[in-house]
Amino acid sequence: EHEGLHLTVEVRSVNNRSFKAMLRLPDSLTSLEGELEAKLARRVQRGSVSLTVRLGDASARSAGRINAGALKGYLDQLKAVQGAGIAIDAGALLGLPGVIVDDGGVAVCEVARPAIDRLLEESCRQLFAMREREGTALRALLLSLGQTIQSRLDEVRARAPEVSRLYGERLKARMTTMLAEAGVAARQEDVLREVATFAERADIAEEIQRLGGHLQAFRTLLDP
Repeated sequence: EHEGLHLTVEVRSVNNRSFKAMLRLPDSLTSLEGELEAKLARRVQRGSVSLTVRLGDASARSAGRINAGALKGYLDQLKAVQGAGIAIDAGALLGLPGVIVDDGGVAVCEVARPAIDRLLEESCRQLFAMREREGTALRALLLSLGQTIQSRLDEVRARAPEVSRLYGERLKARMTTMLAEAGVAARQEDVLREVATFAERADIAEEIQRLGGHLQAFRTLLDP
């Protein structure tokens, strides 16, 4: 509440790589749009930000001024044709273009400006506090997910050397069975060659190392 004005300022933000503003102002405050966007940009450097200002005016400023010249012009024209049976309705006259002039727009802007500035500052302060709370919660979630990936990676690293050995045992057993059924003995060098080919194709040492490096960079990035 400020000098007969009821003002509400709301600031919302969603993630964006750069700053993008969208302002919603009542008609009587549209002349403040440029400076409010500039003030918002100085406070919020990043994000898609919407600023909404709502205004209620209970003061005498909200009453329009009757343009006496325009009203007299309408009355003179109506009197000239009154013989045709045209009735003069005062309410309809006030609704004619140019009869009611709103001179309060500039005055409202000047009165509202300091209050809007204070509300904008407070809204941005609360926005930053909310961002920090959300960021803290998101950081904890990301660290937890990173730890899960690290645990799975440790399991993979520990089990990787066993893959070739287990594959070799299964391959030797299969080849022995198949060749025995065909009446042929399995040669050790054939088995070893097949195992070596598989081991080279299935080697994931580089991938394990790279993922470990990514996880370390991930934790460093999240370090407050």
